[in-house]
Amino acid sequence: LVLIVSNVIPAQSQDGPFEDTFDNPDLPGWQHTGNVYVTDSYLRVEPGGFASPEGNWGAFELMIRARYTGHGEMALLYNLSEAGASILLYNGSRFQLQRESGDQVEYIGEPIRFEVPEGEWFDLTFWVTPDEQLVLIGGEPVFSTPMAGELSGGGLGFEAIGDLFLDVDHFILVPQGGLPVEEHDADEAP
Repeated sequence: LVLIVSNVIPAQSQDGPFEDTFDNPDLPGWQHTGNVYVTDSYLRVEPGGFASPEGNWGAFELMIRARYTGHGEMALLYNLSEAGASILLYNGSRFQLQRESGDQVEYIGEPIRFEVPEGEWFDLTFWVTPDEQLVLIGGEPVFSTPMAGELSGGGLGFEAIGDLFLDVDHFILVPQGGLPVEEHDADEAP
């Protein structure tokens, strides 16, 4: 993960939209570990795998169609930089937000219970704005928490933790408002 994070560290400005329907097995525009690949026109992230579209986003709307099998957690890392990352975790029955910086882990808000059966496709929309972080499943709001601290730009990626397999069928990432993104030094916390 450290090698990928060093390659994901973005440029100064927020990048434009990014969309992938995973029709190309070469995964152009993505950095990923060896246990991430395209099969049957969807992205498969095996346990311990990490995939990241190349780019820099601060405020954004992310829409994916996903499913999971196995036990563990799906991690969506965002505002990813050498200083740390914000992480949306989902284990099939609850969402939790956290912020990691070095060895420090801060949980943001209370975990929210929401069941998605194993092996079933679901549509997830995730908004990150300067004021709020909001998760919708199938268009229904299931999780909302105020933005903790300053919104900084960074990379975005998926990780499959534990024995979880994550499949992503469609990926759309749209920057919101063209907000400028602030870069942080690795020594200062965002």
